[in-house]
Amino acid sequence: MLCDQRGDHPLGGRYLLAESDGAALFLTADTFEELRGELGDTAEIQDAASAGGASAEPPKAVRVWGTPYGHVQAAPARLCGVSDASQVLIGDVRHNDTAHGTETAQEQAEEPRKKTSERLSQNPQGTPALAQCRIVPTAPPRHFDRPLDHYPGLMMASAARQFAVAALAHRTGEDPANLRVAEETHEFFEFVELTEIPTLNLLRCEKHRDTYQTEITVNQGGAVKARSRFTFI
Repeated sequence: MLCDQRGDHPLGGRYLLAESDGAALFLTADTFEELRGELGDTAEIQDAASAGGASAEPPKAVRVWGTPYGHVQAAPARLCGVSDASQVLIGDVRHNDTAHGTETAQEQAEEPRKKTSERLSQNPQGTPALAQCRIVPTAPPRHFDRPLDHYPGLMMASAARQFAVAALAHRTGEDPANLRVAEETHEFFEFVELTEIPTLNLLRCEKHRDTYQTEITVNQGGAVKARSRFTFI
């Protein structure tokens, strides 16, 4: 469910804003404003853009109300497990095949290894991500069908699923169209701002018997904003 929770951030922050396990209980308007503060002055954004030209980035401290900033070329739909290119939410995936994780199909053929379920459940701090990509800010209109001042959680969860499919298919040789999500959980620690394109990192990709388990974080401004876990069959 989505809920307002305050306590220790499991990845080092202060709050767990929301957590999803299937149901949905949305933040009230009062709670939202308490967390976000007053609406920022979007005129400041426009002034900055006018002074610096069309390519100028908006100040990251200003709360923007509207649509995301920036542009990212979308990844091929078939690699994300979707049939319609207009639904793709992630850019091209950069894979780190030398990082510790589930073997690619070629590696499995060349050298059988121990089950990844016997390894550490999370990469040690400082270990490179197994794969990385960026969010496509020009998302399907349904995600911005009303004025927003942050990336919606549903969009982040859907993007994480597409990223997990693309990364897992690369590392295992599976057809993305054949990967099915059996279970998923999402945690949201901070609001993902519109002024900077978020990055997705694959931290874990393990095989447990007949399933694959992945862990993905949404990063922005050097902070972990959200975390998603998927079990695929």
